[in-house]
Amino acid sequence: MFPWLARWKKPVRIAPYVLKMAGVWVLGLTPGALYIAFNPDGIAHPDRWSYGPWLWALKYTPYAHVFSFVFGVMLANWMRSSRARAACACGSA
Repeated sequence: MFPWLARWKKPVRIAPYVLKMAGVWVLGLTPGALYIAFNPDGIAHPDRWSYGPWLWALKYTPYAHVFSFVFGVMLANWMRSSRARAACACGSA
């Protein structure tokens, strides 16, 4: 998945890119929120030591963490583009 994400166009304008990052962040919250809403394992108060097949799938499979990865790639692109803008601004003065 990383090579496909690495080919994305770097952000030109920050505001739309931040909105996209916020959307990815909300999508990343969705699996945990759905688990809490539906409580498929029947655990009254799930914590980090709780066990249940659905909870373990949420914790330990990569599918639930895809959006965290995508958010990290987007954040790296944003940081790289902001450094490039800062270097360009400093060099032109």
